Amino acid sequence: MAFDLWKCDERNYRFGSVGDDGRLCLWDFNVGMLHRPKTSARQRGSVSGPAGISPRSEAASPLGTLLRSNSLYEADEYGDGISHPVEPRSRIPILPPVLTTVIDTHPACWLDFTEEAIITSCKDGHVRTWTRPGTSV
Repeated sequence: MAFDLWKCDERNYRFGSVGDDGRLCLWDFNVGMLHRPKTSARQRGSVSGPAGISPRSEAASPLGTLLRSNSLYEADEYGDGISHPVEPRSRIPILPPVLTTVIDTHPACWLDFTEEAIITSCKDGHVRTWTRPGTSV
């Protein structure tokens, strides 16, 4: 993944990625593209158990290691990450690419942007320079 500094300003960002499928993908992003999650029907607020004890105390945790007593985030079994519940698809913003194209039959592994071109490389060592639309080399 790389940012295209020549296609960014205070409100808009262009970034790209290449992958093992040999594709180049470009995205244009601005904050206005993100939607606010729909309101949930769940009640929000404080929950407590008998005698004011929080039902999510460290002893009640299946792994015994909550980061905070009122947190849904738990340290994973090996202590090298954090696991959390999967968010519903309706709450996840989708950012479709503005361009997706196969650039090589081999896995692509590197991407960079210059003012005049986009440069890519694959795992077999092929380096390709792609001119930007409207520019000549």
